[in-house]
Amino acid sequence: METYELDPIEVPDGEPLRFRIELFANQSAVQFSAKVFRWESMRLVPSFDTSSDAPLGSDYCVLVEDDSLGIVECYGKSSNEVLQAVLTRISEALGVDLPSCYE
Repeated sequence: METYELDPIEVPDGEPLRFRIELFANQSAVQFSAKVFRWESMRLVPSFDTSSDAPLGSDYCVLVEDDSLGIVECYGKSSNEVLQAVLTRISEALGVDLPSCYE
């Protein structure tokens, strides 16, 4: 398995998007596949009254499998082939150019 953490991707409307790509080889290493995850951040705030002067809430980051980019299945004969296909799909879906440093 290979894992790539992409640099944050600036999008016009909203917070930068952060992705993780995991590449897997099947048993015989003849075919490779990918899963794409997105880092999602959230703030949890208590729903009850607090009289404390301490800051309210807690920030969390979690990985969620991202199926919004249309990368449900991506297969190839090498891990680099699959990685480049995934990067192309992310680039096209978001309308941004990604650096070519992921090789």
